[in-house]
Amino acid sequence: MKLDTIIENQKKGLSLLRTLASNLHVASDEIMLEDIFEEKMTTVQQMNELSEKLKEENYKKKLVNFLSALGGYRVGDTVRIIMKNLGTNALWSRYSMKGRRGKLPFQSLQLFRVIIKACLRSHKGTSVSLVEREVAETLKHAPNKPGGSNFTARTSAGFSDEGSNDGFDCRPGKGMKGEMLTSVRGL
Repeated sequence: MKLDTIIENQKKGLSLLRTLASNLHVASDEIMLEDIFEEKMTTVQQMNELSEKLKEENYKKKLVNFLSALGGYRVGDTVRIIMKNLGTNALWSRYSMKGRRGKLPFQSLQLFRVIIKACLRSHKGTSVSLVEREVAETLKHAPNKPGGSNFTARTSAGFSDEGSNDGFDCRPGKGMKGEMLTSVRGL
C-alpha cells in the first residue's frame, strides 16, 4: 500500500519534471526573469509598459516560455507562483477579473493571455476556464495578503509583540513585574 503511494508520487514528480524540461526548449542561452523585466511590477504604469512590450511577438514568447517553466503541481499553484514573480499584492489589489467595484479589468490585458498560455503549456489537458478561475481567485485574495491594500498584520492569540502595561510578564518562569517564580516541591 505505502509502496504503491510512493511509486505513484514518483511518477507524478517525473511527469512534472518532463513537462518542465520540455518547456525549456528555448534557445541555447538561459533566460532569467531579469532578462525579461528588471523587477516586480508595483504600479499600473509598469503594467501598461509591460502590455506595450507584449505586443512584440518575440518578447511574448520569451515571457511565456519563462513563466511556464516556473510551474507548480496544480494550476492554482502555477498561477500564484507566476503572479508572485510578476508583481506585488499591492498591484494585484488594483485589479479584478472584470473590473468591477472601481478596479481595473485584468482580463483585457495582454498579460492575462500570457498567463493562460504559460499555464496551458505547464499543465497539459487543463482548460482555459480553470486558469481564468484561478487568476480571478488570486486577484480576489490579493488585497488581504501581505502588501495588499486591505492587509492588517495579525498577532498570535491576540497578543502584540510590544507587550502590555498590565504588569504580567508572560515569559516562562516569570510572574508579576518579571520576578522569578519558584516552585514548591515536596508538598
